[in-house]
Amino acid sequence: AHANENIVEEQLRGSGEETDMRSTAVVLAIDRECRTAAWAHCGDTRLYCFRQGQIHAQTRDHSMVQEMVDARLLLAEEIRHHPRRNVLYAALGTEDQLDIAGSDGTFALLEGDAFLICTDGLWEYNEEAFVGDALASAGTPAAWLDALAARVRATARANHDNYTAVAVWVRGDDLETTVLKPTPRSALV
Repeated sequence: AHANENIVEEQLRGSGEETDMRSTAVVLAIDRECRTAAWAHCGDTRLYCFRQGQIHAQTRDHSMVQEMVDARLLLAEEIRHHPRRNVLYAALGTEDQLDIAGSDGTFALLEGDAFLICTDGLWEYNEEAFVGDALASAGTPAAWLDALAARVRATARANHDNYTAVAVWVRGDDLETTVLKPTPRSALV
């Protein structure tokens, strides 16, 4: 809510592109002592939790195409290339009621759990099966993100959306975290 207020404030202060500024977001909170996690999201930035190589949890996009999938008007695999895939029903930067979805309570963490938080610029070019295969062959969170970024660079059309990602692996009492920094569109041309 605070991030939304800040974006709205900047919109009101801005004079150009800032007046239409919006953002999608995912927040992942991990309690190391209790070995639990919880998350919340807004828009089509996604959180995936992989357990034993399979998707165990995934956020649900706040988008027109997700509603079409839910209504059985569109197949889930068609989301990535649908011409209306960027029509969102929720995003930070709105003065209307903000739709933030959260996990139901806390999520018990197990050894080997892997989280991927990523913008649509990454998941659009990485089908879930490929993400799981890349995870299985990666030795580190950085290697996992490198494989996903390489696929985007190899398959994305020129001037496609930028992408950002964070990988978090649960290993023993430690969490390994790697951030794939925002990639500007100019780097993808």
